[in-house]
Amino acid sequence: QLPRGGDDAGFPVTRDELFAFDLVVLGEIEPTLLNRQEQQWLREFVEIRGGGLILIDGQRGLLRQFPSDTVGPLIPVEWAGGGAIQRGLALQLTDRGATDPSLLLQSDEAQNRAFWGELPPPQGLISSTALPGAEVLVEVRTESGLQPAMVTHLFGAGRVLYFAFDETWRWRYKVADVWHQRIWNQLARAVMPRPFAVSNDYVAIDTG
Repeated sequence: QLPRGGDDAGFPVTRDELFAFDLVVLGEIEPTLLNRQEQQWLREFVEIRGGGLILIDGQRGLLRQFPSDTVGPLIPVEWAGGGAIQRGLALQLTDRGATDPSLLLQSDEAQNRAFWGELPPPQGLISSTALPGAEVLVEVRTESGLQPAMVTHLFGAGRVLYFAFDETWRWRYKVADVWHQRIWNQLARAVMPRPFAVSNDYVAIDTG
């Protein structure tokens, strides 16, 4: 059962309660834990409210089971080879990822690229290809070539970030939360909608 309720411990029980959030992080859960109405709320949370969504894929293949008329279109990849699992050899930033502030862990671009190559790679990468219009930020070098690891795209008014692995905990090895916490904070801020300077129920105004 998926806990529900009006507090922070449960999934919102109304669309308006969900829309009060800025970010949803969705890992591998059984799609049936969310009824169709809740799945539609999640889609509208991104598409209409402009909320941020981070999808963390895993080895059970549950994300790909979401219906194509609710959560499915939010996912910025299609699975290759049925979502075959590969062992990663090394992470690397793409040219697009190297310019993204949310992936900046070192001040110099060359040093930042090298640093990402030193992070522990995933041992269970889900094979996928980015859909048209999506941007690959991080790749993983595998024995069969480069594979997308982090992919993002805009969906309606919001942004979605997809992880092809669920092993960022490996980045805590010997350094605890020094990099793990920092990268997640940066990614969350990048995916969430930016607050407007002035807003009410009908209009939002900012200087950007």
